[in-house]
Amino acid sequence: MLLAFALLSTQMPLDAVLASPALQGASVGACVTTRDGRTVYRHNAGLRLTPGSNEKLVSCSYALHTLGPDYRTSTRFWKRGDTLVIGAPGDPLLTHEQLQQAAKTLGIDYAKVQVREAYHPGYPGSWEWDDLPNRYAAPVVSLCFDQGAFELWSNQGQPELVPGSFGIGVAYQQAATKVKSTYDPIRGTLQIVGQLPSTKQRIERFALPRPDEAAASLFGKSFERIAEVPTDKPDLVIESKPLRETVKACLQPSDNLIAENLLMIATTREKTFADPYEQARQGETRFLTEVVGIPKRDFEVDDGSGESRHNMVTARMLAKLLRWADKQPTRQVWRQALATPGVGTLQNRLIGLQFQGKTGTLDMSVALSGYIRTRSGRTLVASVIVNNFSSSANQIRSIVDRFMGLVAKSD
Repeated sequence: MLLAFALLSTQMPLDAVLASPALQGASVGACVTTRDGRTVYRHNAGLRLTPGSNEKLVSCSYALHTLGPDYRTSTRFWKRGDTLVIGAPGDPLLTHEQLQQAAKTLGIDYAKVQVREAYHPGYPGSWEWDDLPNRYAAPVVSLCFDQGAFELWSNQGQPELVPGSFGIGVAYQQAATKVKSTYDPIRGTLQIVGQLPSTKQRIERFALPRPDEAAASLFGKSFERIAEVPTDKPDLVIESKPLRETVKACLQPSDNLIAENLLMIATTREKTFADPYEQARQGETRFLTEVVGIPKRDFEVDDGSGESRHNMVTARMLAKLLRWADKQPTRQVWRQALATPGVGTLQNRLIGLQFQGKTGTLDMSVALSGYIRTRSGRTLVASVIVNNFSSSANQIRSIVDRFMGLVAKSD
C-alpha cells in the first residue's frame, strides 16, 4: 500500500514535466527504480531510443567487467638496426609528450617504423561525414596520442598547428571577418579565412586524419603495419594508466575516443580480428544479455561512444545496467568515474542535487542516467532519453534536469 501511494504521488508531477509543450511530438522514455529494482516511475520505459553518450555506460561497464579496474596495457619498442618496431595494444591516454620522451631515449630518424596494432578500424562505418573533422570523431586506432587530436593556434597572427602539422596542409587567407576554419581530414587540408588574433591563443581542436602514422612519424620516416613483434625483451616499455583512471577520463568529460578504445581493448585483448567492431558488438551483446540479464529487445549496440545513430537502448535497460553495476565489486570505481553536479559534463547542471551519472547529447537526442539521492536519503536509479525534438537541446536538457530535481523530492 505504501509503495502504491509512492508510485501515485511520484507519477503525477513527473508526468507533468514530460508533458511540456517543448516535448510535443518528441519520443520520450523514462524509468525510475529503487536500487533493488522496484519501479517508482515509468513512461515509455520500453521504447527504443538513440542514447548519445549514454552509450558510454555500456562500453565502460563492459570494459570494467571484462578487464578489471587495475588492467594496464604496455606499448613496447624494439630497436632493430635502422628499424624501430612498436607493439601497440591500445592506450587512449598516451600523450605526445610521452612519445617525445621515448624518441629521446630510443633515437629518431629510423628508416622504418613498423607497428603491430591490436586494432585499427579507423572510422566506424555508421559515423556521419560531417562529424569526422571534429576532435571527438578521430579515427580509432591502437597507436595514437592526445586522444587523436591536434590544435590550431594563433602565433602572432599566424596559424600554428600544435603539437605539429603531421602532413596537414594549411592555407590562411586574411580577411576582416571572424575566423572560420574548414578542415578536411580525408584530404589533410585546413583552410582558414579571417583575422587571427595577434596574441598567442588556441583557436580550435581537430581530429588527426591518421593518428597512428602521426605517432610513428616522431621516430622515423616510413610507417608500416606488421602482424607480429619480436619475442625478446623490448628496449622500452610505456605502461598505461590503470583502467579505473581510463574509465574516469572517459565518463566524466564524455570522451569519445577513449570510449571507442576501451571497447576495442576489452574486445581484442591484444588479439587481432578482421572486423573488431563486429566482434565488439557480439561481446557487448553477450555481456548485456548473459551477465547483466537485459533482454535483447531492449538494445542494439553499434559503437562505444554513442556517436553512432545506430545505437538503440530503452530507459529501463539503462536503469537495469546501472543497478547491476552498483552491485559489483567495482562499485566504488564505477561511481567515482561518473559525472556529478559541478564536475565533468555536469559542470553547470543539477547544482544542489546529489547525483552521479552520465549525460548524453547528439543531434536531436538528449539523455541523462544515473543515481540520485532523495531528500529522505534513499538512492534511486533514473534514466531519461529524449529523441526527435524540435526545441533546442538546451531547452530539452533543462526539462530533463527538472525531471531529476523532482525525482530527488519524490519522498
